[in-house]
Amino acid sequence: MTFVDILRRYHIEPLQYSDGTELNERDYVRMYDILSKYFLMKRYFKDNISNVDFDEAVKKINFMKNNSLLPITEEDVMDMLEGIEENLVI
Repeated sequence: MTFVDILRRYHIEPLQYSDGTELNERDYVRMYDILSKYFLMKRYFKDNISNVDFDEAVKKINFMKNNSLLPITEEDVMDMLEGIEENLVI
C-alpha cells in the first residue's frame, strides 16, 4: 500500500507540484522526514502541534494483533488510527 493509496482511501487528493505533476512516494518520504524533524523541534520548544501519541498507538496496534482472530492488515491499522472502528476485525 503506497501513501497515495492511503490518501485516496480517505478521500484526500494527492499533492501536486505547481506544474500539475503528482508527488511520488519518494517525495512523501522526504516530506515525512522534514515534518518529523519539524515536529520534534516544535516539541522541544514546548509548542507541541502534533497530537499523535506514538506510544498509545503502538499499544493499540499490539492489542489488535494479539486479540484478533484474523491477521490484521495495513488497512485495519490505518482505520484504527483514523478512528474508523466499524472496519476493525477484533
